[in-house]
Amino acid sequence: MENILNLLKNSPFSDLISKNSNSEINFLVKSWKTLNSKPENKISMINNKILYRFRGPTHSEVEEIINAAREGFFEISNIECYKRFEMLARCKKIIEENFELIAKVIVMDSSKPINLAKGEIKSTLERFSFLELDLNALKGEYIPSGIFAELRDRSVITLREPYGIAVLISPFNFPFFLHASKLIAALIAGNSTISIPSEHTPLSVLLLTKIFEMAGFPKNVLTTITTSQTQIKETIVNNQNVDLVSLTGSTKTGESVIRNAGIKKLHLELGGKAFGLVLKDAIPEKAAKCWLNGTLKNAGQRCDALNVMLIPKELEESLLSSILDKLKTIKRIDPFREDCSLGPLISLSNVNRLKKMIKEATDLGSEIIFSDRVKDSYFPPHVIKVYNKEIKLMTEEIFGPLFVYYVYKDLDEAINIINSCKYGLDLAIFGEDVNSIIKLSRKLNAGQIHINDYPRHGTGYYPVGGIKSSGTGSKEGIFYTVQEMSYTKAIILKD
Repeated sequence: MENILNLLKNSPFSDLISKNSNSEINFLVKSWKTLNSKPENKISMINNKILYRFRGPTHSEVEEIINAAREGFFEISNIECYKRFEMLARCKKIIEENFELIAKVIVMDSSKPINLAKGEIKSTLERFSFLELDLNALKGEYIPSGIFAELRDRSVITLREPYGIAVLISPFNFPFFLHASKLIAALIAGNSTISIPSEHTPLSVLLLTKIFEMAGFPKNVLTTITTSQTQIKETIVNNQNVDLVSLTGSTKTGESVIRNAGIKKLHLELGGKAFGLVLKDAIPEKAAKCWLNGTLKNAGQRCDALNVMLIPKELEESLLSSILDKLKTIKRIDPFREDCSLGPLISLSNVNRLKKMIKEATDLGSEIIFSDRVKDSYFPPHVIKVYNKEIKLMTEEIFGPLFVYYVYKDLDEAINIINSCKYGLDLAIFGEDVNSIIKLSRKLNAGQIHINDYPRHGTGYYPVGGIKSSGTGSKEGIFYTVQEMSYTKAIILKD
C-alpha cells in the first residue's frame, strides 16, 4: 500500500503536509500551518495503522479563525460573480488532472472501496458541470409600479445577496463530494467559508480546499479546521459573527446547533431512516436488487441507506431467498481492489454500536437469518428478522450493512410504522400499480419517496431535504443550495 503522505508531498498538494513532521497535516487559517491543540491520530480502518496526525485549534485560535473568515468575506465581495464562476470551472480541471491521487486519498481516509471513491469524484465533476444552473439561483426580479394598488407609485427590484461567513460541516461518508457541493454553493453566492470536516476524513476535505485555492480563491475565503472536540466546534458555530451554518450530519448534532447557534441562517440535512415498503404486487427479484444496493453501498453508512424492509407475508420467502443468493457474491477484500464490494466501517466505535443494536434485537426475540464473523472494522452483512417494532433497529439510524426486515399484517400497520418514526428523509415503495403507489405516497411523511428504486441523492438534480428529525425542511442540490446560502434583498423605488 502506497504512503499517501509521500504521494502528496511530491504533488501540487504539498502544502497539506507539515514541514516539521512527516506524519502531521496542515490546516488553512490565513496560511497552511499546524494548529496548536493536542495531536489526534487518524487511524486507517483498512489496516488499523496510524495514517497521519492532525491538530485542531485551541480556544485562543478560534478568534483568529473567525477574523480570517471575516477578512475573506470582504475579499470575495470584491470578486465579480463571473470570476468566481471561472474559478469554479478551474477546480473541475484540477480534479480531472489529479483523479487517481484524489481517489487514493479518499480510500485511505474513508476506507471505502476504490470504485466508490472514483464514483464520488465523478459525481463531484458532474456537480461542477452544472454551475450555470447555480448562477440562475442568483437572479433577481423586477416588479413594475402599477401592478398592485399599493405599488401604484413604486417599483421593486430584488437581488440575491450572500449571508457573510458560512460554516460548512460535512460528514465522513462522502467527504469529497458533499463538501464540494457546499463549497460551490457558498462561494458562488459570495460567502466566505469555514470548513469543518469530520475528524474521520479531514485529509479529503483539505485536498479539496487546496484545489479551490489553486483555482484562484483567496486563502481567507477557505478557512479549514478539523477537531474531534465538540466544544471547539460549538464555539465557532455559536459565534455571533457567523452568519450561516450548513450541516450535513447527525440529528444529535443538528439539535445542538438549533439550540445554541443563535439567530443565523441554518441549513441542516440530518439523519434518516429509509424504510422500504414492499407491496403485495411487487416483483421480489427487483425489490431484492434494490435492497442489496440500497443497504450495501458504502457499507450502509449513509443517511438514505435502505436498511429496513417492510414485507407482506406472501412475499417473505421469495424476497428472502433472492437477497440471500445475492449476498453470497459480496467480496470483503482490500478496498484498493476494483472488485471490492464491501469495505470496513469508519471506526471501531461504529462496529461496537452495531453489535449492541444486534444484541438488543436478539435479546428481544429477533432472528438472525444470515451473518458472518466480524473482524476488526470489517463488518459482514447481517440479515435479521424483527418481530418487535420498538427496538433500535426499527427506530434509529443503523449506518452499517444490516438487512433488517419486518413482516407487516396490513398496509395500515406499515404506514403507521413509517410515520411514527422520528426521521423523515427518504422512503422507498416497491409495487407495480404506480397510480396506487402515488396515492399511497401522499399518506407517508418524508422529504423524498423513491418508487421501485433505492434511495440515493446523487449529484443533486432535484431538491433534497428532510422533515421531522431529518432536517428543517431546507434543501440541497444544484440551484437549491445556492438559494439556501443567499437571501433576497428588495429595493423599492418611488416613481
